[in-house]
Amino acid sequence: MKYTISKEDFFNICQEYDIVGGNIVVVDHNEMVTYQYGLMDKEDNVATKDTTIYRIASISKTVLAIGAMKLVEMGLLNLDEDISTYLGFKVRNPKFPDKIITTRMLMTQTSSITDGFEDEDITNVDRFDGYNGVNGRSLNLPLETLLVPNDSIYYTDLTFSDYEPGTNFIYSNFGCGILACIMEKVANQNYDDFMKEHIFDKLGLDASYYAYNIKHQDMIASLYSGERVNRGVNFPKRAYKKAPIGQSYLGPAGGLFIKPLDLAKIMQSFWKKEYQVLKDETIKKMMEINWVGSADEYKKKALQLMVIEDIVPITLYGHFGSAYGLRSMMFFNKELETGVCFMTNGITSPKRKDLIPAIHYDIITKIWGK
Repeated sequence: MKYTISKEDFFNICQEYDIVGGNIVVVDHNEMVTYQYGLMDKEDNVATKDTTIYRIASISKTVLAIGAMKLVEMGLLNLDEDISTYLGFKVRNPKFPDKIITTRMLMTQTSSITDGFEDEDITNVDRFDGYNGVNGRSLNLPLETLLVPNDSIYYTDLTFSDYEPGTNFIYSNFGCGILACIMEKVANQNYDDFMKEHIFDKLGLDASYYAYNIKHQDMIASLYSGERVNRGVNFPKRAYKKAPIGQSYLGPAGGLFIKPLDLAKIMQSFWKKEYQVLKDETIKKMMEINWVGSADEYKKKALQLMVIEDIVPITLYGHFGSAYGLRSMMFFNKELETGVCFMTNGITSPKRKDLIPAIHYDIITKIWGK
């Protein structure tokens, strides 16, 4: 393999960042290497395996976007249509009432729709307004309550930024949730059921946005963030229940459960005919650059695909993930038919936390920095 990482180098990186457990899959054309490190569950001393399943956080957005592009292929979804048309109620940024918001804007995170208040600020823990206020709570609020101005405790002006829709990048989990609701409306089907029928089952994957739908629940990794532990065995019990069609805005942004080898199949679907679930012209459309700017590590954006051009000599498409201690990434180069899927369930040393996503960059450099 021209593009690869040795087991020794991978283990050294894992030890440097004090990770609990981790998996990596590196693909180069028809060759593949896969390594496992550490523990998928510390409490029961369970070693990480190639069948370990992770909640992969924001890579879930890229996978969901593949489903959205399938609906484009089916003629059910127009990327440049006003999302109000699909949702059944008018959605406008109150500061720009004459500007429509489109599905394309949701997929490039330029819709001006935000997650609301800063959820990393512990002083906000008792707030209920906006996406971050209701996320993680079993409130079953209609999507309209968060998007249409009203006097309830759940609506906030912070849901909409000061930027005109389509002009500025603002990372938004809520935007991905709204995309899932649109998918449900046009498909008349729960988004996870649609993904299962058109993506997961086509590739033979044990994957779901609902942990209780995973066949091998005993293989779900526990997540570790400082003293906080999310046991893998508890994920199916605490997962969101299915909402009514058009209301599944909580979960799609980061809730996909999948093992690295299965995620590698989804990654390879961009170039490998054996795994292809979208037409060539649809893949091309999904990979077209729709936004160029500067927002932390984001410099270019395709449709729910981050584009990296400044770390190694080749251009990479994919996404990072970070939640509850997990760190993950999926990046690839379609023309060179090479890519990586990496997941870790926790970085235990406090001294390393400020270096995230440095662990991703270290791995990327080892594989493609030659």
